[in-house]
Amino acid sequence: MANFKDRLRELIKEKNKTQKDVAKEIAECSNIELSPQTLSYYVNGREPNYELLKTLAKYFDVSVDYLIGYSDAKKAENEKIISDLGINDDAIRIIQSLRTQSVSITDPESYVLKNDERQLLDVFNAFVSDNYFMAFLTALKISTHPTVDDIIPNNSPFQLKTTYTNISKAETYAFINDKILKTILDNVIDSIKDNIKLNSKQ
Repeated sequence: MANFKDRLRELIKEKNKTQKDVAKEIAECSNIELSPQTLSYYVNGREPNYELLKTLAKYFDVSVDYLIGYSDAKKAENEKIISDLGINDDAIRIIQSLRTQSVSITDPESYVLKNDERQLLDVFNAFVSDNYFMAFLTALKISTHPTVDDIIPNNSPFQLKTTYTNISKAETYAFINDKILKTILDNVIDSIKDNIKLNSKQ
């Protein structure tokens, strides 16, 4: 579990600002006088009082529990979701944003998606619910790992058996990325299309 000084360092880094800038902004938006030197004391382990904790939490837009390392949820309302599902605040924020985003058209002259009224959340749900989704995640995990011991588990709907003797890491990555991920993604797309056609007939 992270502690206060670790969380403070992390949040300052996420702001992409110097400690001097952060201290100045906090002092300007609150009744607390906070010099860069004083802030550095807290970054290096000094324990803050509750008033400062509340001010820092408001400035960084996180809960006090997250700031002191008691919770992994930046937002208090995300606590149960993170506890139950193990996803992080950024994943929750992105999923929530999908509810208001429609499938977009990159080419204004294109009529391919013109009549597509689905939200991106609909596409996301179809993707995650598809039988090939776990196989896709497994292949993606392997393709982003420096070593390859196994391609796809035996219980996966997509299986590939091969030997990697005398194949470099670069060649291994290229093989996985080009072959496995593409094949699984094609299967996901075909499966979602089939489900759309099936639902449209009902």
